[in-house]
Amino acid sequence: MTEKVRDQILQIRASGATNMFAVNTVQRIAYERGFYDLMNYIEDNRKGYVHFILTGEDLPDEGGEKPKTKKLYRVTITETRKRTVTEEAESAEAAERQVQEDWEECAYLLDKSVFSGATFHAEPAEEE
Repeated sequence: MTEKVRDQILQIRASGATNMFAVNTVQRIAYERGFYDLMNYIEDNRKGYVHFILTGEDLPDEGGEKPKTKKLYRVTITETRKRTVTEEAESAEAAERQVQEDWEECAYLLDKSVFSGATFHAEPAEEE
């Protein structure tokens, strides 16, 4: 674990924003704060993250394994935000149309309070 990752963990812990064992929530908070090193560390080394939360120490090496060769990946993050509104209309289609028009005019804000999840999809990056 790098000092940067350790510092990012400690910042989230000090904020009191979540239980540090709620790993998916910690990753979401890391994303919102731009702590991408921590997001990647948890994704690649969940066992090491949990060990650090429990003990405050890095996970010891297991059998002196060679470090894995790292490759570049493009990771697409898709966030989902969800809000339900009530619209008076003659039909469901008309209600959807009106709400879409209102949304396009920024009548509805979908901020972090309506965050409902995120997905991550990695694919090898093309070498330049």
